[in-house]
Amino acid sequence: MLFPKQEGLLHLHYTYTHQITYLPFCVRQVSCIYRNSYLPLHMSTVVSYFSQYIKPELTGSPAWCDSDSRKIKWHIPVGATYDMLFGLRGQGQVWNVTVHFSDYPEKELLRCLSVDCVKAHFMSTLKEADSLKHNSVSIEII
Repeated sequence: MLFPKQEGLLHLHYTYTHQITYLPFCVRQVSCIYRNSYLPLHMSTVVSYFSQYIKPELTGSPAWCDSDSRKIKWHIPVGATYDMLFGLRGQGQVWNVTVHFSDYPEKELLRCLSVDCVKAHFMSTLKEADSLKHNSVSIEII
């Protein structure tokens, strides 16, 4: 499905794995996310939406996502991840993302404990970029 081009936005189509629910049909959620955003900043709404459909024993489990069986790393901006996965052929397409509530891949993905982790990672990346840009050892306070 094609959406009209909106600068800086990606259209995500969330589904969840079938083994986590008793429902015979698939529930979906569609949202728009800015390309320079990070996935964990939006996961609370996705998790709260799907929490009514998942098995009770999985409600406290950390959620993680994949697309076409490729795990999505939370510490890379959404737009960069989309471009790495689909390149130019994905322009304007809806990004199908599967949300998992079990079997967290500890060896392949960093665990994001809270939104504060995302903020700390962003600030660390920003400071690193500033240091590289100005060829300095000392990091300026931003």
